[in-house]
Amino acid sequence: ERKLGISIQVMECAHEAREIVESEVAQGSERGFRYDIKTIFHQRFLFPKLLAMKDHFNFDKVATGHRVNVHFEPIENRVSVVRYPTKEDDESHLLVGLTQKELRCLEFPLGTIPKSMIHKLADELSLGVEGASKLAKFELHHESRSEGARDNTPESEALSLDSKFVESVVFDILPGQKRIDDVGQLEDRTIREIWFENASWFSSEDLGFKIKHCMMSWKHEVQPVPVKIMQYEGSGLKVLCDQPLTGTSANIFSGDNVVWLEGETVLGGARVVQCL
Repeated sequence: ERKLGISIQVMECAHEAREIVESEVAQGSERGFRYDIKTIFHQRFLFPKLLAMKDHFNFDKVATGHRVNVHFEPIENRVSVVRYPTKEDDESHLLVGLTQKELRCLEFPLGTIPKSMIHKLADELSLGVEGASKLAKFELHHESRSEGARDNTPESEALSLDSKFVESVVFDILPGQKRIDDVGQLEDRTIREIWFENASWFSSEDLGFKIKHCMMSWKHEVQPVPVKIMQYEGSGLKVLCDQPLTGTSANIFSGDNVVWLEGETVLGGARVVQCL
């Protein structure tokens, strides 16, 4: 603010964000879901909050630093979401759930700027980016369920709420079952069909199809896999894998979020309900 001579107002939202995240994680725990804190924060709090502030203050645009590219396609009169060139840094999955109207309000000025350039600009302004900020932390309580245990023992886990939200909370897949978070336990797992809920699409509000062939990608699998999507009712979908997922490729569980791709374009995404 001082270096660039601009006016900044800061709104305190930590308590509100904490309540929303904790509530969502608690519901996931009851369902035996695995949840990613970063995804919950963005889909349940950050984007709804930013868009509500935009309407309240009559802003035209909301700018964020997410690593994702959006393009307006005049012929089709819609905004398309394109993955960031460096797949490890891609954050397009965090936009899943946004409508065409909401996408038109967003600007991603840092989306195509390399990290080296960001640090170069910061050095020129003597901002001292490296190590300058301290991470905010909060205690997120969840129940630990061990195999054969009768009683649930509450545990407390400190989570770092930095801009990347690299920490995740992984819950048991089923009550009383050992938590599956070790790649070594995936060797005998085979997945041929996956059921989803909360499906959303960037192309339109209505899915508008019964069967669609595309690629599927999720956090624990860098390389997308070919699938056939079938709509069964409303936002409910099931996916048939072209080839069964086995070994490390089967590292997908209830509660995980996926995105569907055509080339580098992100079509939309959904949350896993069940893997069969």
